[in-house]
Amino acid sequence: MYSVSLLCLVVVLTSFQSLEQHIGHMPVPPLPAQQMPESRAPKPGSAEYARQKQLAQEQKTKLMRDVDQLSAMTVELKQVLDRTPAGTLSMEAMQKAEAIQKLAKKLHKEMQGNK
Repeated sequence: MYSVSLLCLVVVLTSFQSLEQHIGHMPVPPLPAQQMPESRAPKPGSAEYARQKQLAQEQKTKLMRDVDQLSAMTVELKQVLDRTPAGTLSMEAMQKAEAIQKLAKKLHKEMQGNK
């Protein structure tokens, strides 16, 4: 009788320990909207907002210029490959391909924000 009570006590204690472990890993609910920190984004109409908007426009213009250059370079590469005989590869084509690759990597990094 004593051993059965002791066994029941051990089972109950281990179940409480496992329940306590599960409760400790419960996600924390989000804060109510009134307690959320204010956004650090500048308010529309402010000087900082206008400055960021201008910078974004300049970056877009630069990216578009680079994309146009990349497009022109690929057309040039195609023309070089069209006039190269089958089974050969010119040094000019290799150089153009490397320049295209370099510009494409630069564009990719700029779009990611890693200048």
